[in-house]
Amino acid sequence: MNRSLGGLGIAVAVALLGATATAQNIFFEDFNQPGATFTSLGWTLTDGGSSTDTWFINDLSYVGGNVTLTDFDGTPFAALDDDAPGSTVLMVETIESPAFSTAGITSNLFLSYDVSYDDIGADAFTVEVFDGTTWQNVTTYAVDVATTGNGDMAQGGQHEEFDVSTHSNAAMQVRFHYDDGGSWAWFAAVDNVTVFEKTNDVGVSVASIQPSSPIFAGADQVLGAIHLESVLGADVTGLTATMTGTATATDVTNVRLFLDDGPTAGAFDSGAGGDTQLGSSVTNFANPAAYTFAAQAVLSPGIDVIVVADLAISPGDVVGIEVTAAGDVTANQTVVGVPSFPIAPPTLGVFGPVVLTGAGTFTQDFESATQINYQAAAVGPFVNSSLTASTISAVGPATLTGGVATTTGTQNPNSGSIQVLLNHTGTGGFQVAAMDVFFDLSALNPGTNGVTLNFSYADIGDESEPEDCVLLSRDNGATWEAVVFTLPGTRPASYTQETVDLSALVGGLAGANFTDQMVLRFQEALDAAAPNDGTVYDDIEIVVTGAGSGGTGTLSVSGTTNFGSSNVGVLSPTSPATWTLSNTGTADLIVTAITSSNPTEFSLGSLPTLPLTLTPASSATMTVSFTPGATGARNGTIQLVSNTGGTAGTGTDVAVSGSGTPANSPNLVVTGTASFVAPGIGQSDSQIWSISNTGTQDLDITSISFVTGQSSDFSLTGVTVPPTLTLAPGNSQSVTVNFTSSQSTAVSSVLRVVSNSGGTAGTNSDFNVTGQTSGSGSGGFSSTPSSSSGGGDGGLCSLNPEAGTQGQIWGLLMLAAFGLLLLRRRLA
Repeated sequence: MNRSLGGLGIAVAVALLGATATAQNIFFEDFNQPGATFTSLGWTLTDGGSSTDTWFINDLSYVGGNVTLTDFDGTPFAALDDDAPGSTVLMVETIESPAFSTAGITSNLFLSYDVSYDDIGADAFTVEVFDGTTWQNVTTYAVDVATTGNGDMAQGGQHEEFDVSTHSNAAMQVRFHYDDGGSWAWFAAVDNVTVFEKTNDVGVSVASIQPSSPIFAGADQVLGAIHLESVLGADVTGLTATMTGTATATDVTNVRLFLDDGPTAGAFDSGAGGDTQLGSSVTNFANPAAYTFAAQAVLSPGIDVIVVADLAISPGDVVGIEVTAAGDVTANQTVVGVPSFPIAPPTLGVFGPVVLTGAGTFTQDFESATQINYQAAAVGPFVNSSLTASTISAVGPATLTGGVATTTGTQNPNSGSIQVLLNHTGTGGFQVAAMDVFFDLSALNPGTNGVTLNFSYADIGDESEPEDCVLLSRDNGATWEAVVFTLPGTRPASYTQETVDLSALVGGLAGANFTDQMVLRFQEALDAAAPNDGTVYDDIEIVVTGAGSGGTGTLSVSGTTNFGSSNVGVLSPTSPATWTLSNTGTADLIVTAITSSNPTEFSLGSLPTLPLTLTPASSATMTVSFTPGATGARNGTIQLVSNTGGTAGTGTDVAVSGSGTPANSPNLVVTGTASFVAPGIGQSDSQIWSISNTGTQDLDITSISFVTGQSSDFSLTGVTVPPTLTLAPGNSQSVTVNFTSSQSTAVSSVLRVVSNSGGTAGTNSDFNVTGQTSGSGSGGFSSTPSSSSGGGDGGLCSLNPEAGTQGQIWGLLMLAAFGLLLLRRRLA
């Protein structure tokens, strides 16, 4: 679920609490793949009636004659229209899922799905699971379910959940069977078929707010929204919020939990008709006290709870709020939406961010009627100063005024009737006042865009201090990298305009790029000995010239995409494969979603926290694993959604593939370095390869030989075939592959292994090899199986898991290390 929670921004770490707070989808099918058929999804369709009409995947384009099919969740679903063939035909139709393993799960195993069924009396609709030996009935529908009348499907259907723990086995299946009993009946439809293991009593942590500068966030700030769902329709028995971290009781006040039932989903709706508050407000949310709010008893299909508080957080404090949901609730709680750091205070602090994307001018003259919102204050440490926070007795304000009466006279605004004053508020030590202005300049490039800062300032009896300056940050004020301008010791009494070339300034900094977190801080040190020690500012202006564009983030994905072969239901030996997500662009790359089109077979793991922000030249990792659900070629797509190329929401599709061999069959896997380099003609190079059986039956190898190409340059030692080399499941055999150069040019050949891999005797598995002398050129290598006449690839030589030179080099290094390890073990 993804809902927008605008406004406040906070860095939030989300964690599920409790040792048993886990849930796992073991099997899931939503029929949503574009152009999918039951066969392509691994399902078996049986048409047992006298009509060709049967189950089909409704892509929402099918309505029917007298049958009105809407949908469950706005996506495709499986449907059957008994009205279509007429009154004189028999429909006995079954769809049966692929097999999946639930072995070892003895409790809390559930089957869930969405259903709509229109009963006419003589027909019947049953749901069954396979227990490894026989089909077991889960439920039989003999009455209407989620209909609005004869032939009309109700939007959304009905969600069903059943405990199927007693049927757990290594080859479980689900099937939906329809029999119209010879009658002219209506329809059946199902969607979102899921088999999962669940536990309960789960908490969600909204935690770790640690600002580098003061946060004056104001009231009604949304910290996050938590989505909760029940198990079998049970209720949550309590929601408890607990304070964590080092903040004081005054940092987080008026904490409230609201049921998100107002007119705007995902946002906090106050006032009449808005979101419903759960329990009472907590005025002082002190650590480590915990507060229990009212239970919410409506949890079908789920609820969203919004956490709201008033914030005024001091520097260095760490603030956390943990919300625990007690009761029989599933472990798929998620934070529906969290804002991003830093907080831009709406009533005391900064203005911005101002987004600039191309040539033009931004001007802030403070003439708006709401300019009181631009008051700001900040305390040290400070750039260009010996002052620290401990030497500053108070925070000096930045106030808006239309003319200031001082001992030195009256200073009118530079233009209009409003200006900003940074001035001392009393006596007793130093004060430092600051006004922060936030900009998003990520679309601009210091090398092609001219970006100029103009501002006007005037003295109000100011004494010269090294802290009197304008500072620049590119990370929302976490660090201040440069002094943009230092106010002179002797300052004019009237307004003076200053101009600074920001393109040149940023171009000289590390990274040399504008960001979406640019901050200009107008800062003033205020000496208590001079009560009117201050400066006024007006007419801040950013001028952008040049047509050049900033850079954009560019997503690059590298990692294994061909996972080779594995027995059905068995994790492939190349899994999990580590993928690297890199930003090869010149601006921040933001990845918002990572999904698999075939999560049952190509599953994702170790995903980074989303949204993921990658600065230029940075990277993150994830894993992809392959477990075939059926025999033959298996395919899928991993989609990553990001702002690659500068457009948010852009999808990057990476095709993945593998093959499945029968569940009870041998499986050949060959690993080794396929590129050989001899010192000279007549000299040799040898590599140790490993031949393994990752299947579940004996692997019988009847022939190993080099065929085609310059096969006479290659030979084998350490293995004798024929008559037959037999490897039991899980066993392997080392073999030495030798290359003796007969010529100065690069040569190639194919190592052919003939075996019963995949359960078929005589299967050819071919692996390409190349050889060269050390002076004969780049050579190159490839050891993925080539096409052969025996049927099936028989396995994968894992040296070349990814296309391109970089993937080859990494594969070479990894498998060379693996070969050395095998040699060491062989010699031990």
